[in-house]
Amino acid sequence: MLLLARLIRTIAMIVAAVIVAGVLLFVLGANQDNGIVSAVTDAGRWLVGPFDGLFKIDNAKTEMAVNWGIAAAVYAIAGSLIARLLVSASMAGRERRRGRRWGIGRRRPVA
Repeated sequence: MLLLARLIRTIAMIVAAVIVAGVLLFVLGANQDNGIVSAVTDAGRWLVGPFDGLFKIDNAKTEMAVNWGIAAAVYAIAGSLIARLLVSASMAGRERRRGRRWGIGRRRPVA
């Protein structure tokens, strides 16, 4: 379960990093005809699909930064929250198996 939590958190952070990289490449005016820039921007555009056009702002760069930034934050927060819940569930199960929640199985010093 801990490995799964770590995997989910890592994937969420990679997704957020791709989105932020796409924003930076667009806002800083990178050549969109470049293969790497195009690949990062296309991947970001696909990942941001549900958040695209969330806010309509007159400046295209600002609009993209806001909408894609919200998407990156949602991915990062959701991934961390899911990972934390998995870790909590794993720890609760471990405590329950050991019987420590109710004090069962604890060794007491002999008088």
